[in-house]
Amino acid sequence: MLSNRGRLRRFFLLVPAVLMIVSGCNALKGSKPILPIREYEKMIVGNLYADYVGTQNCLAACHEHDQLRLFFDASTMGAQLKMESGMPLVDCESCHGPGSLAIKDLSPELVAENDRLGIKTACDFKTLIDLKNLPATAQSLVCLKCHTANATFNLHNWNAGPHAVHEVSCFECHDVHASPDLKVTPLASGRLCFGCHQSVQAQFSLASHHPLKEGRVFCVDCHEPHGSFAAKDLLQDGSKETCVQCHPEKRGPFLYEHADVM
Repeated sequence: MLSNRGRLRRFFLLVPAVLMIVSGCNALKGSKPILPIREYEKMIVGNLYADYVGTQNCLAACHEHDQLRLFFDASTMGAQLKMESGMPLVDCESCHGPGSLAIKDLSPELVAENDRLGIKTACDFKTLIDLKNLPATAQSLVCLKCHTANATFNLHNWNAGPHAVHEVSCFECHDVHASPDLKVTPLASGRLCFGCHQSVQAQFSLASHHPLKEGRVFCVDCHEPHGSFAAKDLLQDGSKETCVQCHPEKRGPFLYEHADVM
């Protein structure tokens, strides 16, 4: 058994060791990046020489009178460019990368002169991220870096869904510059889905089929294109639960039940 003096001695030996461990943990928590965050962002977008200049500088340089600007301003993403919207801010450089090199040779005078001559001024878009030629997974990551934080987009299952597994990117269905409405409407979803699911389209030409071509039901009534825990990306837990959403008379209970075949 240790004497009181021995216990006291051991205590004073342990205290410095504990303090060293605690201080080391605190140092790790308070560690700082070797480079400023802006420099890391440049590395991520693949351009070490460009700087972020802000949306207004980008748009004023060449897209002031562009139809794309009008569509984007009217969209949900465009609304987030306004500080008073109260939404998480997103701008052109969030997707396209730093834009200083793209507009460095442009000036308000040049834009005004081109407008007078009827010439559409364009930025040097080759200095921006080449979004269209990125791999499908990388294209989706551009969107997911913002949208995975918002549960309303149902993207928490995206990476495990068949679209992501088969390298179908967000760009295949969504075009943020196409119109004010960035969503795919239920009516348009059938045409969009049939672009890839042609065998399913053929089944809707059979004598017995859901009235999708007639515009009474839509693909998204049953399926969640952004991923689901259920098979076939169904909105409900299974096919039976999905079907009885529209066919409640088949739910039961019935006086004479037959075995479940679903």
